[in-house]
Amino acid sequence: MVSELWFSRLGGQLWAAAAEDGRIVEIHHEWPAKRTAAIGSIHLAKVRRVVTQLEAAFVSLAGGCEAYLEGDDLPGEGTPAHKLAALRPGEPLVVQVRREAFGDKRARVSAKPELTGTFMSVRPQGQGVAVSRRIEERAERDRLADWARRSGGRVLLRTAAAGVDERALEEEHETLVRQSERLAAAARERRPPECLDPGPALIERLIRDYAGRGLQRVVVETDADVAAAGLTIGTRTRVDRHDGPAALIHASGLWKTSRRALDSHVRLGSGATLAIESTEALWAIDVNAAAVRARGARRLETAAINTEAAQRIAAEIRLRDIAGTILIDFLEPADRAERELVANRLREALRFDRRYLRVGGWTRLGLCELARRRVGPGLLERLGPPGNPTPWGAAAEILAQHVENPRPGRVVSVDDRTAAALRASIETSERPLDLKIEVR
Repeated sequence: MVSELWFSRLGGQLWAAAAEDGRIVEIHHEWPAKRTAAIGSIHLAKVRRVVTQLEAAFVSLAGGCEAYLEGDDLPGEGTPAHKLAALRPGEPLVVQVRREAFGDKRARVSAKPELTGTFMSVRPQGQGVAVSRRIEERAERDRLADWARRSGGRVLLRTAAAGVDERALEEEHETLVRQSERLAAAARERRPPECLDPGPALIERLIRDYAGRGLQRVVVETDADVAAAGLTIGTRTRVDRHDGPAALIHASGLWKTSRRALDSHVRLGSGATLAIESTEALWAIDVNAAAVRARGARRLETAAINTEAAQRIAAEIRLRDIAGTILIDFLEPADRAERELVANRLREALRFDRRYLRVGGWTRLGLCELARRRVGPGLLERLGPPGNPTPWGAAAEILAQHVENPRPGRVVSVDDRTAAALRASIETSERPLDLKIEVR
């Protein structure tokens, strides 16, 4: 369970780590210059075209982005095709970004926006009441559902709502309803495409998601981040400012952990290894015990290696933010009972993951199949593999080196795309960075 959140800045890039017992389990980052179509942002979009074969439409967002809208994500009754038939190119439509753009994939949006707080999400276009599946106690589920119905419905109660008194729920509900009304009024007055709400910044989003789940401490570096954290958290969470000689990204081990998380091979304590590779369609993870077998290990060790691998795979999925379809090639289990043991260990290790995740079981070829909800590019897609970084990843490497060993007047020679990312990071930095950029 995450007990601490650490936030550190590399120029305009905000890096964050979620820690359990002092160990980093998740890495997040945000570039303010790229927040036009950030996850959770709400836009007055313009319908570009409807593609009936896909049962989807394409819409324009602020900043020149084009997004993908499925028919299922339109409000109202009827089939997706029926709802799409009512759309006309050029008409305005309020949408919310549900998945950020990455690679060649456009952002995905929904025309049923949700306004999310610490305890609940208000769904102006929705119907009924829902309570988080992670709230298991029947009496508490009934209490929350009863309150939501009395408050008018169209509410999803989050895990953090468990045990919260009705007064606190009502205060947040009123705040979110007022926000919804302001957005509706703005949509009537403005012309598309325009961003109505940029969505929560990374600090707000992470603190909000972990509030009520054991979060005890938040560590930040700047006065502005202290203020942002203080406005978001409750009284039971402490906010500290990092004042050590080294930047928090280095002092906490966040940068070193992010470098390790880009490696495609992971060594286990038993001597076995994991090979983690991405393709266009899915992620593949292979458990390799050749080194263990070379030492003459017996077949009886298969179960022990597989359960160790399941624990580590779960940790790597969260750390690297691996999402989509995931296939795992464990060592061949001896029987069905051993397969269930491995699958259950995987489920147990992933129980604190905030993302929707389903362990689908075993394929006919003996592979374990998972599906994890994707909301944007993962760590590898954002930063790039070792030796071949993305422009933003290359900019982060340069800034991390400069912050660790500052040298006035340092000159860096980079390609034009990395130069653009580096300039954006420097221009949005709260602290001056004495770096000179040469485009090679």
